Amino acid sequence: VAPDLLQIQLYVETEAVSANDAQAQNAQVSNELFTKLKNLGIPDDKIQTSSYSVDVVEESNRTCDEDGYDCTWTYKTVGYKVVHRVEVELEQLDKGGSVIDAASSTGNDQTFVDSVTYTLKQTTRSELAKNLLQEAAVAAKAKAQRIADGLGVSLGNVLSADENSYVNSYYSNRYESLTYAASDEPISSGTTLSPGEVDMSASVDVSYEIS
Repeated sequence: VAPDLLQIQLYVETEAVSANDAQAQNAQVSNELFTKLKNLGIPDDKIQTSSYSVDVVEESNRTCDEDGYDCTWTYKTVGYKVVHRVEVELEQLDKGGSVIDAASSTGNDQTFVDSVTYTLKQTTRSELAKNLLQEAAVAAKAKAQRIADGLGVSLGNVLSADENSYVNSYYSNRYESLTYAASDEPISSGTTLSPGEVDMSASVDVSYEIS
């Protein structure tokens, strides 16, 4: 099935000696990223923060006695790292490359692409699941009837029925970026994404009375 939803995970990472400076830098780069995404025509509700963290950056030092056996580690705080993760949802799949290019050009090596996932919208999943489950139910009944015929018994009422549907989204943390050549000189082409296809399956587990 052709995907109709693209989810791109981006993150802005900044480091500074103080937590306040790291947060301020992150806010500046994040705001720049949001502006570029909105300029691509992406609605605000399709750009969402998925996580935000502030962590201590430590420098470790190992000290041992003269024999090299009795060793201890000491740690010194040298700064703070702020990571702001953002999820972008696109129904216009052809904008995926532009989103990646926007991220790659934001900040000074501070914005990164974490993952690219092609999947299905919830309405598409529901409709496909309905059709697949109907087909699976018909197949389950036919199989049960064949088994009953083989055993020489009659198939009765349904005792229980369980269903399950699953979408195997296409996930990748790799993509082909044509934004820069080996010399780091900008070239005209941008990032190219290929959506491929998404697999969806459904199954039913049915128990019948027999007589």
